[in-house]
This record gives sequence, structure tokens and C-alpha cells, in this order.
Amino acid sequence: MTCTRRRFLETTGALTAAAGLGRPVGSFKQSSAGSRQAGAPGVELNVDGAGLPDYSRDLERHLVRLSNDVRERRKRVINAISTQQEVLDRQRMVAAELWKMLGGPLDRTPLNVRVTGIVERPGYRIEKVTFESRPRLHVTANLYVPAGTGRRRPAILSPLGHSVNGKAWPSYQKLFSNLARKGYVVLAYDPFGQGERIEYPGSRPGQSVLGGGTSEHEYAGRRLILLGANFGLFRAWDGIRGIDYLLMRAEVDPERIGCCGQSGGGTLTQFLAALDNRIHVAVVSMGNTENLAQENVEPPGSADDAEQNIVPALARGIDRADLLYTFAPKPLLMTITLHDAGHTYSPEYVSSSHDLLDEYKRVYGLLGAGDRVSLQATTVSHGYAYEMRRATYAWFNRWFEIKNVDDDESSQAVEPDATLFVTPTGFVTTSFGGETALSLTRQMADEIHTPASLSADDVRSRIRSALGIEESRAAALAARVLATIKKPGYRAE
Repeated sequence: MTCTRRRFLETTGALTAAAGLGRPVGSFKQSSAGSRQAGAPGVELNVDGAGLPDYSRDLERHLVRLSNDVRERRKRVINAISTQQEVLDRQRMVAAELWKMLGGPLDRTPLNVRVTGIVERPGYRIEKVTFESRPRLHVTANLYVPAGTGRRRPAILSPLGHSVNGKAWPSYQKLFSNLARKGYVVLAYDPFGQGERIEYPGSRPGQSVLGGGTSEHEYAGRRLILLGANFGLFRAWDGIRGIDYLLMRAEVDPERIGCCGQSGGGTLTQFLAALDNRIHVAVVSMGNTENLAQENVEPPGSADDAEQNIVPALARGIDRADLLYTFAPKPLLMTITLHDAGHTYSPEYVSSSHDLLDEYKRVYGLLGAGDRVSLQATTVSHGYAYEMRRATYAWFNRWFEIKNVDDDESSQAVEPDATLFVTPTGFVTTSFGGETALSLTRQMADEIHTPASLSADDVRSRIRSALGIEESRAAALAARVLATIKKPGYRAE
């Protein structure tokens, strides 16, 4: 079952209204004489209407309190930073803590690159490439290479959003081919669970029996949380090894590496900007540019699919804003669409993105680079639309000093999915075999030492310790009986 945030909120709102749970606290009906309203037959209420707590919102209020506390603590730290050295210190701290929380970095093993085919097009060619980001973990990719030889060119790594067909998504293809025509080398690679890397194959290429890329991400992410790792590690490591591959190419200028992505690919650009200092220019198009700890958050707030959440970042004083905070003073463009508020992301998406921009403007100012950060908003729907693609070309052209090249598109050509396949079948697991997110997680689980035996008390103690629950139970509970249900032979309070 798939459900957008908007549909969830609309449905729960309707159910709440239908159930009568929308009444304000203290609105229990009173009799005409003003006496206490009786409950159902056999139920004796021990409170009047004005004294009845609204337990239906306890968890929500608790989460809002936690979020507000975390947000205020982080803002105090950020606002106290006033020197370049303090900025650099926080950037180093965030990068180190982020690696710890993700569970990496991993070993840089041989990439074992293979080119399985080449598609020639006017002004560029598309190489069908596979590389191993980890041993036997095959990443399917398309490398767009401009025509001509003899000089090194800027290169763009492009992590993808949640397109079912991965790198073959039409608007992404338009971006890649036009960047190539402008002289950029572009590496577009399929994420876990998308395109040719679907791990639960359906009956045809591009189909997952779980229902799409986000579903496969959640399957992978929930398992990893139990092992103290984040699915963001799997996703980010593919991108980092993608940059390793770009730097192996004779066509690529190592001093001009850019990164751009849209939606989930924009969020992965945020992670890569924080983790890989070889990226010099970044464009985050409609990524998750909002904090988890928002002001008076509406639970579940901006919690999203597995790789977009960093567990346990908030407990360590880190939020999503810190990802791009570490990228300063390098050129950064963020783009957002007004349509995403309350649908793709939280209802506060637009205002939260502006909050992040204000924070970045301050840190870029401290580093003497105020002109290197910008935000562009649009009213078009969610997607790497023409307007956002043009903004991407302009940003890279400006900062990589690409002369005599316009910011427009010379072609709208889109290849059929099969033309871009790296594998014979359209599924890397059936064509090449190798590892999957599940098999890698199993390996991690096997490496974790489990004590031979634990008593029930040992287990309880470990759980209490992990949750921060004190052993002492000396504090008295504040309890009262709200209702008594009388039945033959017993009563329930």
C-alpha cells in the first residue's frame, strides 16, 4: 500500500471528525441539570467534563516538546558561532559524527569497471557502465561523455530521485544529455531498488514486487537500524565510489567535480556534499531541505524514507541543515517547489527551507562567500522540470567558468529504457548476481557478537540502559481512576 503524506493527513482528519475526537478538551456533554454525564451502561465516570484529559494527543504533544527542545539547543549552538574557526570546527565535528552514525566509511575496494555498450549521439556518447562500489555489489550507470578529445572537462555526479526506472527517467535524461552537449562528463547511476538494481524483481524490468524504490529503501533501512547503521551509508557510498570512477577517467578534471540531484537525489546530494570534499559545486533540487526538529512540528513532521533520516542525529545536536552547513563556502544552489509542502515533504517544507537558507547565508557570510549560496522557488510540480534544469546549467556554467555556452537546452531527446540498459535482462541480480542490500545486511549481522546467554533481567537491564531509563522506581506515579467498568464477578478500572 502506498500513501502520500497529504492523503494520510486527509484520511486521519476525516476519521477523527467522524469519531468525534475533534472536540476540544472539556467538551463532554452535560445533562440539563448540570449533573455528571454517565458513561455507557455499567460504566461509572469519576471525572466531570472539564477534568477529562485529552489522551488522544499525548504522544503528539510529547513529540512536539522533544522537537522544540532539540531545535532550541541546536539554534543556540549555531547562533553562538561568530568566527571562521568556529565554523570550521563545527564542520569537522558534523562530518565525523555523520560517519559514525551512518556506520562508515567503508573500505575502498577495487571498482572492477566494465563497459557493456556504447550509444553514439550527436555531440556526445553514452557508455553503459557497471562498477563495484563494494565487493560484488554491482552499480549500473550511464556515463555521458562529450564529443572531442584533448582536454579535461568538468564532471557531474548525479544521484537520482525515486524514479522507478532510475537513470532512464525522462527529465533526468534531458538534464544529462544537455549537460554533455555543454561539455560536461556526467555519471548517472541507479540507486538500490530502482532501475536495473531492483532487488525484488517483478515480471518486467523496472518493476518491484514491493511497489517501487521507496518501498525497497524502507525494507533495507529498517533492518539496518537494528544493526546501528543507516541506509544513507549504502546510498552515499555508491556516490563516493562514483566520484572515484570519474577521477579514473582521462576526460575528467579533478578540480571541477559537481553534484546535482532532484528529490531523493537532491537529498543524497546533501549527504555527499557533507561527506566528500572532492565536490566543488552542488545543486540540490527539491531535496529534503528541512530539519526534522522544526518549530512546533506536526508529527511525523519531515521524517521520510530510510536514507533521508539520520539516526540518532537529534540526540547528538545534528539535523539535516548541518549537511549543507559543512559545504560552505563552496557554491550551493537549492531549488524548491511550493507544491511539495504537505505532499512530498512536511507542511512546513517551504518555510523550513527558507530557515535553512538564512542559516547558510550567515555561515557563508562569515566565510566571506555570501554570493555563493542561493535558493530558487518555482510553482511547477515536483520534478526536475525545465525551469530547474536551466537553473542547474546556469549554476554550473557560472562557477566552473564555462565560456560561450548558453543555459538553455538544445534537445529534448529521450532514449527508451532498454537502450540505456547495462545488463542483458534489465535486472542486475539476474544478470550479474552479486550482493544486495539484504545480503550485505546479513553479513553485518553475522559479524555482531551475541553473548551466549542472557537472563531476562539482563535483557531488561540492557533495554533500560539503552533507553536511558533509571533503575530506581522510587518516584511515585501520579494515578487516578477515570472510570470503573462493572461486570458480573469483577470490575475494570
